[in-house]
Parts: sequence; structure tokens; C-alpha cells
Amino acid sequence: MLNQQVLDNFNVERVSLVQNGLLVLMLWAIVNILVCVVAQYYYSGFKKQFLLMNVYWNLVNLALSLFGIFSQKEQVEDMLLVQTIEAQFSLEKVLLFNGGLDVGYVFLGLWLVQKSLEVSKNQERLRGYGYSIIVQGLWLFLFDLTFYAFLNSHGNLLLALIKEG
Repeated sequence: MLNQQVLDNFNVERVSLVQNGLLVLMLWAIVNILVCVVAQYYYSGFKKQFLLMNVYWNLVNLALSLFGIFSQKEQVEDMLLVQTIEAQFSLEKVLLFNGGLDVGYVFLGLWLVQKSLEVSKNQERLRGYGYSIIVQGLWLFLFDLTFYAFLNSHGNLLLALIKEG
């Protein structure tokens, strides 16, 4: 059986991984917001709409990352093995689900770009928003899969510890 100190260390490292991932998301959002707010004054048409959607999208990313960072009050010391396993693998499932949503965002963006070619009203907005959603969806897909890979690797350590222990 694993001793409690080993489990506590594992859980502290998992929470640290999550915090670091949320910080990456927060920094992406802040940089996007700042760059796009300034840049949108230099462009018009679909490029301006692209930049505006990036701002809107990343305001949501910023809110989600801040919420995640400040609401993570999980008590990691003295977690039982079963609680540790549940916490680890539920996080992994969320990231895989998010990866699926990210693919959906890319297809939504592609649909908006295609729709912009078929309509005369709001054509620039549809095109700009579409390209923005494609870019943001692709970035989130890479982010979620990378984040998953780190967490999954960490989860494999837990499996190894269980086999040893």
C-alpha cells in the first residue's frame, strides 16, 4: 500500500501542473487581448472583425483561467488513493472532452468563413469571426492535448506507484 506522504506529493504535483496550465491559458488570453485591442485600430473589414473576436474569445479564456486559478481549493493532503485516482482521471477526461469541443470550434469557424462567401450582409464579420474561431480553436486544441499529455504522464506515475506499492 502507498504511504500517505507519497500520495500527498503526487497530489501537490498534480495541482501544480493544473495551476501552471491555467497560467499558460491566462497569459495567452492577456497577450491576445492586449495585442488585438491595439491592432484593431489599424485595420478595417474582416481583419478588424478577426481581432475583435479574438478579444471577445480571450475575455472568456481569461475569466475561465482566473476562475480556475482562484477556485482551486482542493484539499490535497490526506486524500485517499481512490480520491487521488478520481481527481487525476476526471481532469484527464475533461481535457479530452475539451479537445473534442476545440475540433468543433474549428469546424464552426470554417462554416462561418464559408457562410461569409454566400451572404452579402455581415460578410466581413462572418469571415473575421470565422478565422478567429479557427485560430483560437486550433490553439486550444494544441493546449488541451499538451496539457492532457503532461497530466497523463503524471497519472502514469501514479499507476507505477500503485504497482510498486
